[in-house]
Amino acid sequence: MNRNILANIAGKFWSTLSNFLFIPLYIQILGVGNYAVISFALIVSGVLVLLDLGLSMTISREMSRADIAPGDKYRVFRTLELIYVAILAFCILAGLTLASPIAIHFINDSPVSRELLVLCLKIIACEA
Repeated sequence: MNRNILANIAGKFWSTLSNFLFIPLYIQILGVGNYAVISFALIVSGVLVLLDLGLSMTISREMSRADIAPGDKYRVFRTLELIYVAILAFCILAGLTLASPIAIHFINDSPVSRELLVLCLKIIACEA
């Protein structure tokens, strides 16, 4: 157990340290404007993790329970699947709809053309 605790602490430490080490390097290589596009993609990814709402943990727990009949497990699975599909559809539609306004109003310093930036944001929305 102590090995797992130490491994978790080391992993968290490396994750934090790598942000301080590599982000300035990324900005130096890519430039602020291009890094803004990557940062926006990471923000979208973080929001999707929040929109998970604990459903992945719920489905793992419900599928591993032995006191539930297989038919009930299937109904739980289908219900959670429909919730996931609804969240996914909402995120894709929001991303496709808001790609142009985000490219125009929020990502100002990018040397990339606005049309290419809108296309990249639409791709990011569809990769959800």
